[in-house]
Amino acid sequence: MYIREPNKRRFINAVNHIEQEDVPFVETEIDFTVAEMVLGRKVPRGLRSYELSPKDYVTLLQRTGMDMAYLHVPWKLGRKEHIDADGRMHYVDGTIKTFSDLRKFEEPDMDVIKRRLDEMITVLDGTNIGTFYNIYNTPFIAITAVGYEDYYLALLTEPDFIKELFKRVEEVVVKQLEIVLSYPIDAVLLTNILCMNTGPIMRKEMMEEFEFPYLKRHIERARSKGVLVAYHCDGDNSLLCPDLIGMGVQVLQALEPCGNQNIYKLKKLYGNKVTLWGNIDVSLLATGTKGQIVKDVTDHIEKLSIGGGYICASSHDINEKIPIENFWTMAETVFSTKVKIIDNILKDKI
Repeated sequence: MYIREPNKRRFINAVNHIEQEDVPFVETEIDFTVAEMVLGRKVPRGLRSYELSPKDYVTLLQRTGMDMAYLHVPWKLGRKEHIDADGRMHYVDGTIKTFSDLRKFEEPDMDVIKRRLDEMITVLDGTNIGTFYNIYNTPFIAITAVGYEDYYLALLTEPDFIKELFKRVEEVVVKQLEIVLSYPIDAVLLTNILCMNTGPIMRKEMMEEFEFPYLKRHIERARSKGVLVAYHCDGDNSLLCPDLIGMGVQVLQALEPCGNQNIYKLKKLYGNKVTLWGNIDVSLLATGTKGQIVKDVTDHIEKLSIGGGYICASSHDINEKIPIENFWTMAETVFSTKVKIIDNILKDKI
C-alpha cells in the first residue's frame, strides 16, 4: 500500500482552518501488538508507543504516515495499578483519599521529561514530523490520585481536601508545562475528565469552581508561547463546546461517537471556531468490514474538511482489538482521499 510522507504542515493547516487536499492523520497511541507488526519485530510486552525508543517511535510514525509525534511522560500520583498477562498496565484506584494521605505526595522527576524531549527532538530533526505533548491537567491528576468515586464524593463532602490537593498538584503541573513550552514543540494536548457517555459529570457551577480555572490558565500559558492547544476528554462534550472554545481550545480530541455528540452537528455549529480531531469509531475499526471502514473514513473527510478544520484519527487510540488490516484500511483511505477545494463563495451554501 501507499504510505504518505509525514508532514506536520497538514496538522497546522487544519488547526488554522486552511483548506488542503490532504487531511492530516494523527493517532495518540498505537498498541504494542500493532507496533510490532509495523516494525516487523517484537517490542517489550505492554510498552506504550510513546515509551518506544525515539528511533523506533519515529520509524513507527514514518511507516504509518503519521504527521505528528505524541510525546508524554505520565505522572502517576497515588495510582494503584494492575499489570495483566499481556503486560498492559490498568488503572485500579487512587490511594490519596484524605488529608493524612497527602504525606504520600511525591513530585515526578522533571529530568525524565527533559530527556525524552531532548531525545525525541533530536531524532525527529529533518523528518517533517511535528510534535504534540500531552499534559495531564490538574483536576485529572487529582481524580486518578484519589480514585474516581471517592473524588466526586469528596467534592461534596470534603472540598477543602480537594482544594489542598489541587494546590499541590497545580504547582507541579505548571512546572511540567513550563518545561514542555521551553522546547520547540508544535502543540500541547491537555487531558481532563469532564464528561461521560451521557454528558457532563457535574453541574456547571462545580466545573467553574473546580475545573475551568486550571484549564483556562494552562491554555492561556501555552497560547502565549505560540503553541497550539488541543483538548482531550472522553465522553459526550457537546454541551461544553462553547465553554471550551471560549477558553481558547483550538482542537477537540478524540470526539467519541456517544450520547448526543454528533461530529457532523459539531462541524455545523462550531466548524469555523475549532478543529475536530478523531471520531472514527474504535468499535467499527475493531469489527467492521473493509467497505464499512472505507465509507466511514471517506464520509468524515469529505464532510468535515470543508473550510479546513479536520484531523483524521480513531475515537480514542489504536488498541489491541483493532486488527492490523483494519488499521491499514483506515490509513490507506486517508492517504488516497483528496479533498476538493471549494470556492469560498460556495461555502456558506453547504
